[in-house]
Amino acid sequence: MVHIGSESSFVADVKANQGLDPTLVEFKRVVLKKSIKSFSQGEYSVLRYQGRLCVPNVDDLREQILTEAHSSQYSIRSGATKMYFDLWEVYWWSGMIKDIAKFMAKCPNCQQVKIEHQKSGERLKTAQSQQKSYVDVRRRDLEFDVNNKVYLKISPMKDVMRFGKKWKLSPRYVAPYQIFRRISKVAYELNLPNEVALVYPVFHVFLLKKCVGDLTSLVTSEGLGVKENLSYEEVLVEILEVKKLRNKEIASVKVL
Repeated sequence: MVHIGSESSFVADVKANQGLDPTLVEFKRVVLKKSIKSFSQGEYSVLRYQGRLCVPNVDDLREQILTEAHSSQYSIRSGATKMYFDLWEVYWWSGMIKDIAKFMAKCPNCQQVKIEHQKSGERLKTAQSQQKSYVDVRRRDLEFDVNNKVYLKISPMKDVMRFGKKWKLSPRYVAPYQIFRRISKVAYELNLPNEVALVYPVFHVFLLKKCVGDLTSLVTSEGLGVKENLSYEEVLVEILEVKKLRNKEIASVKVL
């Protein structure tokens, strides 16, 4: 679904900017001299890898493609695996899997909702214990600095409410909050807002998760103008697109 809506723009940008990437220019030169497995040049000297478009490392083109595949109104914020296979059908560039992982790590919504990797099962603990002495040499304790932004882990259990969040499908992490001071090696005091002032602000380090990426896209409750009855007024921000039907047109709008 993502590629159908973005093909006319992103595919054209990829084809037009391949000549600006020195790496792809060198690939094109070598492909013309001798046949290289998996690489080919099609119409208008467009370089492809196994039939997929080679995306140049120009400006923020790759970042725009990742954003469209993950955050568009058709993608519904897919996970890293689905996002990779969706892009794999059309695009290719060196280090694509690593770039997707870094992009997902910076997504504010994913940091709050996605659960961390589960611990290994019982049968793997034996193998892990044998390697413990080697791992401890390079092991670093989880530490934060004052004024760092961190997410706070809440309980996902049914009928348990933490910070106004309830039920199993609620976000695994809330905030982010700013670290006010360090109590000890494993305890930190957070600068909590007034709406959760009754909560004791000191937490264990294992309940904290480092905040990565740009926080400007986060919308706080103060910015929404929430009323006393927990309702707010929706204000039109922009018209995303207009869908034409047989007898009428429906505008897809973005509200705040």
